[in-house]
Amino acid sequence: MKKLIVCIGILCLSAGIGFTQSATNLDDFKNGISNFAEDLGSVLPMNTVIGLNWNDAYIGDVVNISPHFGIGLTTGFTTLPYKRIRSLVENAMGGDSEDIPGIIRKTGVPIPAAAIDARIGGFLLPVDLGIKLGYFSMDSSDLKIDYLLVGGDVRYCVMDQAILIPKISVGFGFNYMKTDIKLSNALGDDITIDIPATYSGLTGISSLDLTSPDLYMEMETKVFDFKTQASWKFLVFEPSIGLGASYGISKVYAGAESKLTKNNGKQLSQKEKEALSSLGFDIDDSSIGYTKNVRAFAYRVFGGMGFNLSIVRLDFGLMYGMNSGSWGATFGGRIQI
Repeated sequence: MKKLIVCIGILCLSAGIGFTQSATNLDDFKNGISNFAEDLGSVLPMNTVIGLNWNDAYIGDVVNISPHFGIGLTTGFTTLPYKRIRSLVENAMGGDSEDIPGIIRKTGVPIPAAAIDARIGGFLLPVDLGIKLGYFSMDSSDLKIDYLLVGGDVRYCVMDQAILIPKISVGFGFNYMKTDIKLSNALGDDITIDIPATYSGLTGISSLDLTSPDLYMEMETKVFDFKTQASWKFLVFEPSIGLGASYGISKVYAGAESKLTKNNGKQLSQKEKEALSSLGFDIDDSSIGYTKNVRAFAYRVFGGMGFNLSIVRLDFGLMYGMNSGSWGATFGGRIQI
């Protein structure tokens, strides 16, 4: 069950579901990964803002008789709309979108995240400071995942709550996320990448071939995040709403890994490998892939409901990416005074 959840929640992102006798060409392989990376670049920034999703727009300063701070755990996910990975499925990896479960095609691919998060109130100004850390590692015979998320933010309270007037804050943060995913035998029995005749230096190659390849992906992003948030505290309830804008500097790699040969089993020469490298491909004796660097803005609207139960706080949140079409949900619990 754990593997099934991980595969659906993370590895469907790579569209590696039982493709057999797959065929594509080098242009489609490159363009499919490149287009996928461009689309992912507008979604990854929103995923990195999971953590520190507290409905209280400002927790108060730390110099009061009762200082303000909190620590807890936030989990959640954001989705990658399936239309944004279709080129990776059908072009780069030679798959068929009909092989992807209907629920994924309709709702998008969920990308999970989780982080331990903490905040402390400011000393002289009406600010609070937050930090978060998330880490997950799994290494089995057919699945390997390494996930890291670190970040922090500072929020400045521009207006405190007064009856019907909400508490309002503006904030700035920085997040870093890196995820490596390897799924064994994810792409079926064979992948054949046909070589167009227009490629110089590859005139002696009609195809690149991989038998039962593993699917390997690396995603790394650095995100600068700006946000404004309003919240209303009423009895034990605290609803909130906000707007956010993120700028992400991302690197996305996708590739197939097994024994790499040409023309049905022949070894590639060093000159041919260098020719492929000069065309931008990541190439060695066992794999071929492509790396794309992406810079993109992501805009979101978010909101949720907090429940303040003495020193225990629970938060439920939703967010929607206005330019990406992705959506997400978060749940957090913490101890806060």
